[in-house]
Amino acid sequence: MSATTAVADLLTAAHAELAACGLHQGGHLHEATGAVDIAGALRLAADCPPNELPGSAYVLGVLLAAEDALALHLGIDPTAADAGEAVAAWCDQPGRTLAQALDLLAVTAGVIMPGRAA
Repeated sequence: MSATTAVADLLTAAHAELAACGLHQGGHLHEATGAVDIAGALRLAADCPPNELPGSAYVLGVLLAAEDALALHLGIDPTAADAGEAVAAWCDQPGRTLAQALDLLAVTAGVIMPGRAA
């Protein structure tokens, strides 16, 4: 599997996780409800807890590349800012909706691999 396919697959899986769990703002996981932010959804999709990073160097690389792709889609240069923090800040903006977060994941997956949108 190519790295591009792995990133698109992770974004698509994160879309499913976020749709199932619901959107949380102010952290990766809401303990009481199970809702997650985009970073938490990516981690769940990578088969690890929302507040942890994957133990596998390969999976971590895919997760970081997915965060970079999301940041780029938001117009943020991931070489100038921490992409994960930038995406989390975007997710935490007041008024941010589940639909907007799901759209970001779907559109970014579709840009990476046309036809792959969630």
